[in-house]
Amino acid sequence: MIAHIKDQIQELKSKTAIESRYVKKSAETSIEMNASLRGNEESELQEILDTLKRDIEGENRAHTDVKNFLLKKRRQLEDKIEFWMEKYENDTESRTNELANLKTDKDKDLRTLQELARTYDDYERVVKEDQAEKKRIKDKKERDELERVTSVKIQVSTVSVTLAGKVTNKLST
Repeated sequence: MIAHIKDQIQELKSKTAIESRYVKKSAETSIEMNASLRGNEESELQEILDTLKRDIEGENRAHTDVKNFLLKKRRQLEDKIEFWMEKYENDTESRTNELANLKTDKDKDLRTLQELARTYDDYERVVKEDQAEKKRIKDKKERDELERVTSVKIQVSTVSVTLAGKVTNKLST
């Protein structure tokens, strides 16, 4: 019996050692499998993390590019606004000066026109007076000529009547 118990103990020790090795191997295998699975998961998560980092970098680059582009466009538009505002102010000032000059020229031209109109009226009056004077002189000359011709006719007529009377008197005598 003791030998039997010793055999059983020896058997149990063997069995326990085998079970212990089995449990140890099983645990090591389980740990290795778990580590392998966690390693795969970690690799996948690292790939996802790397992809996300690349996407974030790309988004940051795109954001920076868009921001720079918009800032550049804003500066260009501000420059254009400044240019057009200066042009507007210069053109407005230029047109205001031009308008003032045109008004001054208009006033000067109006005064000149009024002066020329007065001069024209004076000349027209002088011409009418001269024409009236010429007509009066012409009428007087015509009247004087008519009077002279009439007086010559009267004289001729008187002389003829007188001569005819004398001729008749001489013939009758």
